[in-house]
Amino acid sequence: GWPLYTLERMTKCCGCCHGPFCQCACMCSGRREAKQFAHGVEGDNCCGYNIGALHASLPPLIAASAELLHANYRNAVFQPAYFVAVDRARSTVVIAIRGTLSMEDTLTDAVASAVAVPEAFAPPVPGLAHDGILRAAAWVYSDVMEHVAGLGDTIRAALAEFGEVGSMVVVGHSLGAGTAALLTLRMRAEFGARVRCFAYACPAVMTLELARACAPFTVTALRGYDLVPRLSVRNTFELRENVIHALRRETANKHALLCGCAPLSSSMREGVARPGLVNESEALLSVRPMQRPVPIVRPRAAAATLLPGMDDADLEGLGSALYPPGRVLQVLAAANKGEYDYGYVDPAALDKVLAGKTMFLDHMPWKLFDALDTLT
Repeated sequence: GWPLYTLERMTKCCGCCHGPFCQCACMCSGRREAKQFAHGVEGDNCCGYNIGALHASLPPLIAASAELLHANYRNAVFQPAYFVAVDRARSTVVIAIRGTLSMEDTLTDAVASAVAVPEAFAPPVPGLAHDGILRAAAWVYSDVMEHVAGLGDTIRAALAEFGEVGSMVVVGHSLGAGTAALLTLRMRAEFGARVRCFAYACPAVMTLELARACAPFTVTALRGYDLVPRLSVRNTFELRENVIHALRRETANKHALLCGCAPLSSSMREGVARPGLVNESEALLSVRPMQRPVPIVRPRAAAATLLPGMDDADLEGLGSALYPPGRVLQVLAAANKGEYDYGYVDPAALDKVLAGKTMFLDHMPWKLFDALDTLT
């Protein structure tokens, strides 16, 4: 949609309709471009800004081969924005789901208790999932396959036309990634192994065994200290207790410490793996190409004096731990500026919130995509 399109380009100079001063003219074309959608557009504004931004964001090669079927920007609680397209050059049906961008999306994120995954989703193993995002996935499925007149039939016809080489790809960022991961389970119940998912900066949405069982068909990509893939009800309470514990023990001025104007005292600093070091990637990620996925490396329990963690008994009443799904590709900034390290980690490695200076910035889609573009 247009808010994210604008935010990504605020720092760029005007030119070729990519600068902030040219965006209005660029996106006002959305009303005309909306006519290309075979099954219509819902919820865009009168100028077609969201559709204009969508067209302006598509890479030329994709725009040339994509047949846009439907877009829904009628955003509500448990109803994220999404669009559906057919990429005939790649024999693929694409469902793309937007991340958190509105108060309604935030409320969907906030319904974070863990509930059982329904049988209709045919999970590979029984498990629990994030309640709000599970509801969002169920709504997207019903809207795409049942409520939009003819859209489900068009999707089925396209996959039948593509035959064995045809596939369905479900993608999203943040809330959209979690919705995509759970929607993939529902779609696989109908279309089988031809459905796969790419989840960018995916939140913690399912229990560990189910997250691991999604590895054959789901890849989660995240960058650095990204807060969202590590955040769940359980981890939030644990983080709160750890911060309170650390501040009680710290002798430095608390206001100066929290605003970054004072360092930790030497007694608190000892033995702690801190963000921002030259060997940051070594502290957080073991990179061993061509080997099995490896977990994030953490200090020994005895050395973790800053955030000792709550006992397991303290966490029992806080609900089930949730994790991002599938194979988790973690990307970290390397010591050389503009370069990145990477590795696959087990979802269980994301069981703690890592406090770092980039924990919010790493979640931004253009930061993650810039790192992935550099690696590829």
